[in-house]
Amino acid sequence: MDYIPSRGAIHKQGDTWVPMDPSFKQFDYTNGIDIVSAVPFDAEAFVNHIQSTATINEQQGYVTNVDQAYIESTMTSYQQQVEAYITTNHPDATVSDVLQGHVIVRHSLLIS
Repeated sequence: MDYIPSRGAIHKQGDTWVPMDPSFKQFDYTNGIDIVSAVPFDAEAFVNHIQSTATINEQQGYVTNVDQAYIESTMTSYQQQVEAYITTNHPDATVSDVLQGHVIVRHSLLIS
């Protein structure tokens, strides 16, 4: 590759060996489980509760008296619901099955 001084932008005569990685990969993507539809979460009610119980000062840009116990209990409850749904409906699911995954498409090329 004509590397000096154009770093390969202009090719006149090769002066440098540049190692390259020929391992381009194709993937098959899998959709994850639609947790939002399977285990709904009322985010609006969650935010409304926090806003109604906290002290919010928009002019000075701060929030105080956030109900930490409510947040923790709501998140723990939702986590338990999601775990129960997956355990019941998809007991052998992997992380890729739950979220989203990809698998490398294998190609065997015979070079002679």
